[in-house]
Amino acid sequence: MTAPPESAAAEAAELARLRTENEKLRKINKVLMDRVERATDWQGNAFSLFQASIVLEGRVEERTIQLEAALRQLESVNADLSRAKETAEKAQQRLRDAIETVPEGFALFDSDDRLVLWNSNYVGLLKVLGQNVRVGTPFAEVIHTAVANGAIRDAIGREEEWAAERIAYHHHPGRSYIYRLNDGRWVQVNERRTQEGGTVSLYTDITEIKEMEEKRRERELAEKSVLLQATLESLTQGVAVFDRSLRLVAWNQRYIDLHRFPDGLVHEGTHYSEVLRINAERGEYGPGDPLDYVAGRIAAALTNLPRAFERQLSDGRIVDVASNRMPDGGFVNTYSEITERKLADIRLRDSEHRLKIAARELQQANESLERRVDQRTAELSAANQALHLAKISAELANASKTKFLAAASHDLHQPLNAARLFVAALAEHDGMDRNNRDLVSSIDNALEAIDGLLRALFDISKLDAGVMTADFADFEVAPLLDQLRKEYLPQARDNGIDLRVMPCRAAIRSDPRLLARILRNFLSNALRYTEKGRILLGCKRSGNRLLIGVWDSGIGVPEEKLAEIFQEFQQVALPGRRREKGMGLGLAIVERISRLLDHPITVHSRLGVGSSFSISVPVAERATMEALPSQVATMAADRDALGGLSVLAIDDDPSGLEAITALLSAWKCRVTPIRSRADLQIWLAADQPAPQLVIADYHLGDGSNGVMLIGELRVRFGNGLPAFVVTSDRTPALRASLKELGLSMLPKPVQPARLRALISHLTRGARGLQ
Repeated sequence: MTAPPESAAAEAAELARLRTENEKLRKINKVLMDRVERATDWQGNAFSLFQASIVLEGRVEERTIQLEAALRQLESVNADLSRAKETAEKAQQRLRDAIETVPEGFALFDSDDRLVLWNSNYVGLLKVLGQNVRVGTPFAEVIHTAVANGAIRDAIGREEEWAAERIAYHHHPGRSYIYRLNDGRWVQVNERRTQEGGTVSLYTDITEIKEMEEKRRERELAEKSVLLQATLESLTQGVAVFDRSLRLVAWNQRYIDLHRFPDGLVHEGTHYSEVLRINAERGEYGPGDPLDYVAGRIAAALTNLPRAFERQLSDGRIVDVASNRMPDGGFVNTYSEITERKLADIRLRDSEHRLKIAARELQQANESLERRVDQRTAELSAANQALHLAKISAELANASKTKFLAAASHDLHQPLNAARLFVAALAEHDGMDRNNRDLVSSIDNALEAIDGLLRALFDISKLDAGVMTADFADFEVAPLLDQLRKEYLPQARDNGIDLRVMPCRAAIRSDPRLLARILRNFLSNALRYTEKGRILLGCKRSGNRLLIGVWDSGIGVPEEKLAEIFQEFQQVALPGRRREKGMGLGLAIVERISRLLDHPITVHSRLGVGSSFSISVPVAERATMEALPSQVATMAADRDALGGLSVLAIDDDPSGLEAITALLSAWKCRVTPIRSRADLQIWLAADQPAPQLVIADYHLGDGSNGVMLIGELRVRFGNGLPAFVVTSDRTPALRASLKELGLSMLPKPVQPARLRALISHLTRGARGLQ
């Protein structure tokens, strides 16, 4: 049912107006005709009467024509109104038919929230709600009547609150609103506001969907219940779960068997007091009234949790009981039989008693033996004392040797460093003939051999003294292999040897500096003893370890000589061996480092075929990409000219400062020598321009060091000032502290090629701006 549209009301009003006007015209016509018929000419002038009748007839005819035109217009309007009314009625019928086909309940409320349009499904819903459908019913009346009739199950007990929620949703619709009717059905409401301010409501019966969801939940609960029960039955302990009302909700057969409850006692809903009463009547809780004990036990059931205790059953068995609170307010009890363990404890105590008796008997026997042992002990003590004195003497001698070697190494590095720098500066002079250049090269080779011998002796002394420590880290092995390839590929090409490095993506845990030293020794030996062919550096996974090795096609080592190659100053004399430098200390150092790292070394060799040296390294769980410590030092020398580079050289040793000044000057650098902090202060006071590079010796004689002076220079010229430290101190602590400060380190004796490479690396940006 629907109210007439506004257009139909306007047409009806127009039709009524025309009819009223037509009726007025008819009355006027009738009055005029009556007047003409009764009119009398009191003067007896017949012509005037005729003339008046003619005029009156003309007026009547004119009015009649106007009336006919109005009637025709009225008929046209009536026809239009009839057609419009018929069209409107058809449109309204189509709308009602369309709404009626909607499977949901449909209702339209106007801007005043009053019912104006609905379908039969909505009528059926209102009947369930105990109401009749009528135009103009307010929405709030529909809701309050339904709540008052008890038709909404979800509103029972909270009628006013639910009605307020429903009306609020109606005024501000959003997501679907779902509620349950008293007949068990579920209704889903979807509402939208119209442009005129009204509301369209759709009511969908979702009972089947809710029932399907409920069945699915029941099925899932049943499956979980079966799984829970299966889990409980698999336990060796007895388990009983009580809810907050002290009613049994879950248990396993072990719980029944352990307590030997009578049939029918244990079932869903059994009260905790019934279980306690059975146990109390059996005497498991001691003497006294069982009912009193049950009352006290129930009072403490939900308050003294968690708790654990032992209880002896009526048949003598002992159980360990643990009570814990459940999230819903109940509690769970677990029962573990510990009878055997208790009996074992008793047997153990008996055994201890018997052992004490035996111990007293043995003590008497021991007392007789002690006298003879004392005599032998005195003799052994004298021998051990002599051995201890000999050990102390050996340790003192070893420590003295280590200190001597350390001091000698440091003192020898100073003149050796100056000598190497002087030789390098001499080699840079132009015009030197071939013989003199060969002499300079021979001097440099001899100095390099001395440097290698000193470093090897110093390393062996530190390893034997135990002062060298490993700094373990997780890192990828690929950068280390690539670095070694760059270092040794030029030498291999010069010797006509094919050096291949196999890629590896594994991550390992080791000391990257010490591991790199071992692999460098493997590669150096392979190049030294391989006349032709190839050398392979690669990795092979073996369980949780990585085997890193060097395989060569060199002259090989006899099997009976393999044990000798790791001894100090041992070199296997082989026919065809190159006359290379070598002091027989490399593999001795490798063997000590491998023991320090706990990385086993494997050697295989066949005379005339080749050799393989490999080290087994643990695989890391993760890679942190640790930078390799010798990355800068092993960079290939940059051959770009260093001419014009402004360098500040700091060293308290006159010969060392003179040597590095001579070498840098030979490379066309502009060098300013500084011998102390006082000299640096004088130079800074002269307001000199910033140098492009600072080279500082670490140990200075005035109590300062190179790091301190570099810091002062960077305060003046900025933190971007390129600088590095030269030192004979190779301790990991110094390396770490310089790394934290962002400073590179060049060890003494300084190798000119590494010095040039490091200068080129640090000053590349500064030289590019010249």
